[in-house]
Amino acid sequence: MEEIWNGTNSYNKTTAKLLNLSYSTVFSHRHKWGFFQMEGSNIWLVEKSVLEQRKKSRIIYTAMCRSAIILWRIENVDQEK
Repeated sequence: MEEIWNGTNSYNKTTAKLLNLSYSTVFSHRHKWGFFQMEGSNIWLVEKSVLEQRKKSRIIYTAMCRSAIILWRIENVDQEK
């Protein structure tokens, strides 16, 4: 069975730390990212694999942004010459 993370405030903070994001970002995206609640419960839950995928996507996105910035800088330096 898939491991489920409890999404109460303390766990949302843990989730935010895992994803290297702010608590408010995690909270505002909880529906989009697959957090769910059991009927009659106030606790937000999320599958750990969803968090791992989100983390992986963020790492790839960050790497792509850094590469784009480096390429942009190289192109601008070449144009200045």
